[in-house]
This record gives sequence, C-alpha cells and structure tokens, in this order.
Amino acid sequence: MVSEFSPEEFERELRRRIEQVIREFSRIMDSALRAAEPVISRARVVMDYLVPEHEVYVDGDEVVAIVQIPGASKDSINVNVRERDLMVEAGFSEELKEKAARARLFRMKGYRCLIELPRDVDPSAARAIYREGVLILRLPVQKPKGMRIAIE
Repeated sequence: MVSEFSPEEFERELRRRIEQVIREFSRIMDSALRAAEPVISRARVVMDYLVPEHEVYVDGDEVVAIVQIPGASKDSINVNVRERDLMVEAGFSEELKEKAARARLFRMKGYRCLIELPRDVDPSAARAIYREGVLILRLPVQKPKGMRIAIE
C-alpha cells in the first residue's frame, strides 16, 4: 500500500531523515576523533628520529627558521645549509635520558628535519641561538652575484 504525502509532509519527513543522518554521522565522527587523539598527539617519526615542528619565513634580508627541539643538548645540535636546504639534527641531553631512562621518547635517536628555504642564503654569515628548547636561525639572503661582461 502506497501512501501519498502532501508536499509539507514530504518536506518534514525529508528534514527528519536528514537530521537523523547528520546526528548519526556526528556521533560516529566524535567517536573516531576520540579514538585517534593519542595518534594525533604523537610526533612524526622518520628512521628513529623525531621530526620537530618548525617554521620558516623571510624577514627583510634574512630567512628565519625556528625549530622546536625540546630536550636537545646544545652541544649535539648540528646545522647544515646547502643551496636552499637546511638540515637540523640534535640529540637528547644525556642528563634527561638518565632521569627518564625508561621513557619511549629517549629511545629515539633525537631530532632530524630537512627544511626547504624560500630563498638562497649565505650560510657563512648565519647566526643561531638555542634557548628553552627552541633553535632560532637567522640566515642572510644571498645577494645576486653579477659579473661584468666586457664588450668587444
């Protein structure tokens, strides 16, 4: 038996079903996001190194790179610049590793990231500071090198 709906009844029934689908979808998504929280909060790991959070921007005549490497030993920080690539590696402080010897974090080799720079830089004039787990690098933008060509 087929019942006919008036246009108003059809619209009400359609809205009710759409709201039901939206509520069910929201419930499923909330559940999935709660289950994913521990995964989301974990740092990205590549070949036993943590990939640190970082930011790069141009400030006038300098490229500034900020790299978060909490717990790294200042002496273990290694920074290399090649063309437009910046490589940062750092190991954990031995003191921290001793104080929390069973921590999974310290089973990692340390931090490593390769950052693409927005401009060519002059690494010979670079400056770096490391304070409170944050490495700040200031790399002067390389001036275009021109060469005068003699005309015959």
